[in-house]
Amino acid sequence: MLRRLTLLAILVLLALPTAAGAQSFPIFTGFHSVLAFGEGEGTSAQDLGAFLGTGAVPPVDLNQQPLYEGLEQAWPGFTTADLGRFYKNSSFAAAPAAGVVGATRSAQSARDLPGGLPGSLPPILNSLPGGLNTILGSSPSGTETPRSGLSIIRQAPYEVPRIYGSTRADAMWGAGFATAEDRLFFMDVLRHTAEGTTAELLGPSAASADSTQLGIQDASGQQLTAQMQSLPKTMGAEGAQALNDIEQYVAGINAFINLTQIDPARLPAEYPALGLTPQSWTLADSAAVGTYLIGQFTVFGGQQPQQAEALRLAMRRLGPRRGTALYRDLRLASDPSAVVTLAKRFRSDSTGRVNPRSEAIIDPGSLVARDAQTGAPVTSSPSAASAASAAPAASAASAASAGGTGSRLPAWAQRLATHGLSLPHLESNAVLVDAKHSGTGQALAVMGPQVGYYTPEVFLEYEMHAPGIDVSGVSFPGASPYPLIGHGTDFAWTGTSAFSGNEDVFAERLCNPHGGKPSFTSTHYLYRGKCIAFASRTVTEQTPLAPSSPSSPQTITLHTLDSVHGPVGRFATVHGVPVALSVSPATLGHEDQSYVAFMRLAESKPTSPQSFIAAMRAYTGSENWFYVDHKNIAVLQSGWFPRHVKGTNPDVPIWGTGRWDWRGFRPAGHAYQRLPARANPVSINPRQGYLVNWNNAIAHGWRVAAGDWSSGPVVRATMLLDLLHGALRHRPLNLAGITGMVTAPSLTADLRGMTVWPWLRRVLVRDSNPEVRRLVTLLSGWARAGSQRRATNGNVVNDSPAVLLMDEWWPTLVRAEFQPVIGAPLMNLINAQFNSISPDGIRDGSGNGFFAGWEMDVQKDLRQVLHQRVRGRFSRTYCGRGSLRRCRAVLARTLLQAESQLKQHLGASMSDWKLPLTCPVHTPAGCDQIVPTSAGAISIPPQPFDNRGTYYQAVAVNGHRP
Repeated sequence: MLRRLTLLAILVLLALPTAAGAQSFPIFTGFHSVLAFGEGEGTSAQDLGAFLGTGAVPPVDLNQQPLYEGLEQAWPGFTTADLGRFYKNSSFAAAPAAGVVGATRSAQSARDLPGGLPGSLPPILNSLPGGLNTILGSSPSGTETPRSGLSIIRQAPYEVPRIYGSTRADAMWGAGFATAEDRLFFMDVLRHTAEGTTAELLGPSAASADSTQLGIQDASGQQLTAQMQSLPKTMGAEGAQALNDIEQYVAGINAFINLTQIDPARLPAEYPALGLTPQSWTLADSAAVGTYLIGQFTVFGGQQPQQAEALRLAMRRLGPRRGTALYRDLRLASDPSAVVTLAKRFRSDSTGRVNPRSEAIIDPGSLVARDAQTGAPVTSSPSAASAASAAPAASAASAASAGGTGSRLPAWAQRLATHGLSLPHLESNAVLVDAKHSGTGQALAVMGPQVGYYTPEVFLEYEMHAPGIDVSGVSFPGASPYPLIGHGTDFAWTGTSAFSGNEDVFAERLCNPHGGKPSFTSTHYLYRGKCIAFASRTVTEQTPLAPSSPSSPQTITLHTLDSVHGPVGRFATVHGVPVALSVSPATLGHEDQSYVAFMRLAESKPTSPQSFIAAMRAYTGSENWFYVDHKNIAVLQSGWFPRHVKGTNPDVPIWGTGRWDWRGFRPAGHAYQRLPARANPVSINPRQGYLVNWNNAIAHGWRVAAGDWSSGPVVRATMLLDLLHGALRHRPLNLAGITGMVTAPSLTADLRGMTVWPWLRRVLVRDSNPEVRRLVTLLSGWARAGSQRRATNGNVVNDSPAVLLMDEWWPTLVRAEFQPVIGAPLMNLINAQFNSISPDGIRDGSGNGFFAGWEMDVQKDLRQVLHQRVRGRFSRTYCGRGSLRRCRAVLARTLLQAESQLKQHLGASMSDWKLPLTCPVHTPAGCDQIVPTSAGAISIPPQPFDNRGTYYQAVAVNGHRP
């Protein structure tokens, strides 16, 4: 026995790697951040047992919740001291001295363990009770040394990993290891979602989602690997370095996966619940996730078919001339009164006068999804245009299989399979003030990306240091070893979705090589005068099997379809003739080059706004990248933008016969002529002294993407701008002032109350009905208090009667104002696809954080009925068909109708009208709240509603490198 213990001690000592040597790097202060609602970690068996038994959530999933949600209550009166209460200090932390470790746990990779290969442990180790669990432990804490030259340190209370590598390769490997350690199952959900194979992980009810994904992104693993391996060719020495970094990152991920095979206590509990073991991570997996996220957040367009439907419906309603004018009114593609971030105009490519022969205006109601299982439309008989344009339902085969094995999977897996991750791209914002206009002599920034709320959080936050690498921030797990948002040595950056058009839809004319009438089942299409075959590949999925299920796994077979322009995911008809619709993002096949941009940031290459802009030009997607250092602010809208052939209309599907291709288009490599880099919108220290963006248009003259009907005079950035202007008048302005006077009030503000109600009031103020006047007084009081949707005392939203009245009134008001002119079919289509009439604040699944809710349409129309001067006037006034008297009657009638509805539901007395801050989750929702998506077996309780970035930074950098 003594000999066995002595041998064990020797083996353990031999296996323990040394901590990374101390690194020397400059440390500048002034960086603060918060990640909703906590850093999170993988679900252990103990965590799952506690959750199932008592509902207890792992503390690490909620350890930043007091900071994130506490900010709602922290204003007015927010002080500099409050920065430390509602943000954590995210300035760099010095590396530990060599050999100095805290509560150390060695989490060896396969190569470090005795025996070398997974599963080949010496019998003496396997004979211990619990196996390696007695040595390695089961959860992250203190300092880890997964391999020689690497330390990963986590400190309470936030447990954010800080990675210190003796070499660059050590740090990249460590980023992969820490990512898998905290997010392995989430990573698996992401890669299966990106690759259209979610049914392999979550069961057959996910087959419909896989079919949809393969109609958007369908590159094979071989293609993705080849694209990554081409980095040295496309980006030179930098590309070669990035490829090496990513390969080390993948190796670190796989080291942790190997560790879970040796030490099952490290395996996230979701895997045994589904009867699965994690498969090795590949270079293609990271490429697929990266491509998926670039498409999700920085590719805009794709809704040209729905816009063509809207145009056809408008023309059907009012005739060609007036119908086109109606469509242009509501589309707001180039509104001269639009709120923009930059004062300077920037020009997109000019296509000149539209040639109608280039346009494929689809028949209303004909748009259908392609079922990748059958190759046919999901349904051949849509009931209405709005139904045809909605998210595709499961095919018959998918629906049948969903009732089988899927029903035996855990409930959380079925929910995730049905609803997916639902990554949004609507709520990122940024407020930056340069040093000349702040009160501290420093540039200031409060900013962050909104990517939704999850358990554990979809963002992984970490800090990384190695020779040539110093960076802190967040990344999507599995996508990149480099933070995508964060700060370098003495600068910080963030991104907001740009909504600039960089994706077109091409309508492919179907044909049969041996003649005959084409149909949706045709396998060929016309291109450059020839009937050529679509490209296709087969995706085969084996569904998981929960341990308790007596059934056998199912096999699901999906078939992709590609034209030269891109994947085919939908069908439609044009004048009754069937066509296939291909999505063609400008980034297709060029996504991998974007890694170099983030590598440059991780290397702290930027030392000025100019060098930051130069670094970010490598990013091929369309994104607004904001920069702040100790004195300067800047923004670049990145992206590749194709040059269109004269006569084409990027607002609707373009015929894909070859004549109307992008200039210089070559199918091989998806090559084309694009706008020169100097054309992209950019600004450094603008004259007004600030930069503000909340997904609004970047500049006049720059094309707004198909599907964005919200680039008008009232947007969420209007709230930030109004509050910022007020704050600047109360100089001196510091970081606490921006937070307390600008960004904090905006996160619970109602855009309608701040920007539309004043015009509604001007119409209603002369109404003679006493009850209308009473309701006007109620809403006016709420507006004067800041139009807030927050509770400062208890669980009831302040001014609940006014908030509930606005929510009840709004959809009725919007329809009564516009529908008499535009008709119910078009109104329904717009509501389903572009502008939601549903109350924006209520989190019932249709809310959009006040991004697109008819606010600008109502405001502009009311200004016209009041005979105000309006830039970019509508072609007609819609409210009351232009009569102020009739418009007032419409508003009064619908306001009283809303009051009546509330009395029926909530009681005759307004004192009984209470809107809870949080409430039980059901549909429709009964309160304003955030319901995070469970990306695994554990869920966290609903959280109070706010409207800001998932990861938020407050930055005032102290000092700068020489």
